[in-house]
Amino acid sequence: LQRWVEFFSEMEGGERVDEETQRTLWRTNLESLRTFILDIPVTEIPSLTELEQTCRQVAAGKASGMDRIPSELLRYCPKEVARQLYSLLLKIAIQGQEPLEHKGGYLIPIWKGKLSKDCCQAFRSILISSMVGKTLHKSLRTKQTSLYQSYLHPQQLGGRKGISVVLCGHLVRACLRVFAARNQPTAVIFIDLQEAFYRV
Repeated sequence: LQRWVEFFSEMEGGERVDEETQRTLWRTNLESLRTFILDIPVTEIPSLTELEQTCRQVAAGKASGMDRIPSELLRYCPKEVARQLYSLLLKIAIQGQEPLEHKGGYLIPIWKGKLSKDCCQAFRSILISSMVGKTLHKSLRTKQTSLYQSYLHPQQLGGRKGISVVLCGHLVRACLRVFAARNQPTAVIFIDLQEAFYRV
């Protein structure tokens, strides 16, 4: 267990702390990072309707986080849930403060299908976190998509709204077909970024 804890803490760039210390750090940050400048254009904050729409998009059957709130509750009761969550969404959007329960979850190792299963590097991790927290985050991200996309490199396809993740593969194949039809040599360089999500 200690070997797994060390492996994932190094990957996440974190350190192990007990619950009381974690809660104290969280409370201290809430106090020191809060803002009293509340002059924010209402157009920058997700509306109740937008939060309700995000709730409707939650897939049923997803694993519940530590709060044990099922994804079906958000999907099938979006109007009621959105009304309950909207004040929390405002606090996150305006103050950047969110519940500690939305910051963690269950870390589950998943075998990559290569290397031996007794080797930590043969696994990647997923975090099973609160569906409520994910929904609130998605609502905020959706509202800020245009700002995010304005900083993307023009050739970057990943992470763009409305662009499928498989488009890059199709473009590479199309490029190879063009060069094959011209009888011209071509090559594709694939760069495998180990633990790209954590490192880049």
